[in-house]
Amino acid sequence: MDLAGSHSNVSLPVCITTWLACRHEGGLDALVEAEVTPERLAGLQADNAARGDGWPHNLDQVREFLLWDRILQLKGAMQAALKVFSVGNA
Repeated sequence: MDLAGSHSNVSLPVCITTWLACRHEGGLDALVEAEVTPERLAGLQADNAARGDGWPHNLDQVREFLLWDRILQLKGAMQAALKVFSVGNA
């Protein structure tokens, strides 16, 4: 299995959970809220120390990042799944 296929399999449960959360108003916000913690803030700051700007600065930025990350993972999984279909190409 290639690296992209491996990554897709690892993130599949995250994508399914994200998809289901998106079906309900406020569902995605509720899903990521449990991950918005001071520990996650500190971890992201440590992971991004090379940026030199202390990002993320607060829990609101952690929340925004987690929402963006979930949607990006879902989008990538959907694109990979639909890649095998050809629309309009001979």
